Amino acid sequence: MKKVIVALFLLVLVLPCAFAQGSKEAVSAEVEYPTGPVTLICPWAAGGSTDITARAIASVAEARFGSPVVVVNREGGGSTIGTQEVALSTKGDGYTLLVGTINALAVLPHTMGLAYSPANFKAIGQVCSRDMGIICTADKPWNTITDFIQDAKANPGKYLVSCPQGGLQNILFQRLADMTGAQFRVYPVNNDTENLTAVLGGVSDLGVPGSYDVAAGQIAAGQVKVLALFSDTRAASLPNVPTLKELGFDLSFAPWTSLLVPASTPDSLVEKMRGVWREVIQSPELAALLAKNKQKPDYLDGAETQLTIEKQFKDFGETIKSMGLAAK
Repeated sequence: MKKVIVALFLLVLVLPCAFAQGSKEAVSAEVEYPTGPVTLICPWAAGGSTDITARAIASVAEARFGSPVVVVNREGGGSTIGTQEVALSTKGDGYTLLVGTINALAVLPHTMGLAYSPANFKAIGQVCSRDMGIICTADKPWNTITDFIQDAKANPGKYLVSCPQGGLQNILFQRLADMTGAQFRVYPVNNDTENLTAVLGGVSDLGVPGSYDVAAGQIAAGQVKVLALFSDTRAASLPNVPTLKELGFDLSFAPWTSLLVPASTPDSLVEKMRGVWREVIQSPELAALLAKNKQKPDYLDGAETQLTIEKQFKDFGETIKSMGLAAK
């Protein structure tokens, strides 16, 4: 009998605490997000494809949230400065997000020996992907990448290809060169705008920007031509441009853009953010804005995005090491 009384007494003490804890969690789950201004860190310069995408996301989010969503450009280091700023942040409050790209998240940490990895982030979701093309001015003698490769093989080291040295485009174009035996030299640039400038100015013979759309105006005017696309299928806006696969090269890739927060962000907040930002990412308004920038809506949820980044980080790490491009 005494044991029963003691048990009942303990139950009386424990139940209010459990109820209070449950109530606290329920209240926490109901906390609104966002309740104030949000900052999107774009690690590329204003005017580039990632910046345009970031501003499209911001405009749609701001209209839906009813509070400011500001894009802050933290360019430099081939997009690593802004990326590292978010990666090493201990202030994971959900109000500063990275507009992240594969270059800074899966490639450059290996070639530059950076102090971050996918473990420094929690993914909110993948937003879009894009077609990456190989461009040159219209006066060049090549009409497809096959023409260029034949010329480059006959003239080893003669031609300059502009791309971020040690970056995604450099790695992919080097893969193509290794497949074919072509030899070229890299003219290093920091972003798509610099890449286009190098091509138009005749400083480089060929350019591999992160998105061919940086040259959309020049392509439409007949000043620039696209020799091939890295994507699996032809672009709707460039129906006459073949993919590398069509030309017989077993190489394809579609660079993506994702939203991420620092790993210091609490898991409970990350889950709330994933739901809120999913509505922005999958909205018809954003799809329309992305289409104007030749970006393809390509949503992946936060968990899938995290796995994608981790896998590509591992895969590119192995490739970069085998190519002798890993940081010493």
